[in-house]
Amino acid sequence: MGKGIPGDFTFDSWFTCAENLNHIDGLSRTYVGDLKFNRKVQFQGRQMKAQEVAARIEPDSRKLVVIGDLRQWVFTKSVRIPSVDHKVRIVILWDKKDDKEAKKILVTNRVHWDLTRILRVYRYRWTGTECFHRDGKQHVGMGDCQLRSGQGQTRHLYMVFLAYSILMRQLRQGRASAWAMERLTTIGQACMAVLKDSLSQTVAWILERIEMDHWDLKQFKVHLALT
Repeated sequence: MGKGIPGDFTFDSWFTCAENLNHIDGLSRTYVGDLKFNRKVQFQGRQMKAQEVAARIEPDSRKLVVIGDLRQWVFTKSVRIPSVDHKVRIVILWDKKDDKEAKKILVTNRVHWDLTRILRVYRYRWTGTECFHRDGKQHVGMGDCQLRSGQGQTRHLYMVFLAYSILMRQLRQGRASAWAMERLTTIGQACMAVLKDSLSQTVAWILERIEMDHWDLKQFKVHLALT
């Protein structure tokens, strides 16, 4: 996982199982993810659910954190989680200081990081991970893989990563590409531009073969292996 690829891992609570956390930490990589509210943690000398820990935190113990336009009340503590072989830090968040129930609970293996750094890294999930997951499935074929072997599935994902990276590079141009005819702002728009350009080039090639080489339908079928 992540060999040679820089960056930190952010994910939802489905992925914060002990096996994943131990694996990532074993590679000396960073993770910040959602923690399920019913997940057991070791707190104040006893084992309890994360939501029970949150319920014990008095409003006066919550710290106001402002990142951009977002204001949240936060409590953080280094704890142990059963089956996780390293110490973690949980970050409990409330919308308002006096809220009875927490809005979200995060977990990270970077117990010495500054609180704002943890929150900023987690926010990358919404500008990177989740966006890629959505665009990958909707536009770049992530969910279309029908290969059964692990190697085939891995290669398919590599091609999805490559296509997504190339399209994202086009979005960062800040100007209209000659082939796209317009400034691209979304992955979906970029995919449509690629389709239009490919279709345009194909039609131009067909017309050129007809006008210059006088091809007939049979020659096209043979050349395109349609027979």
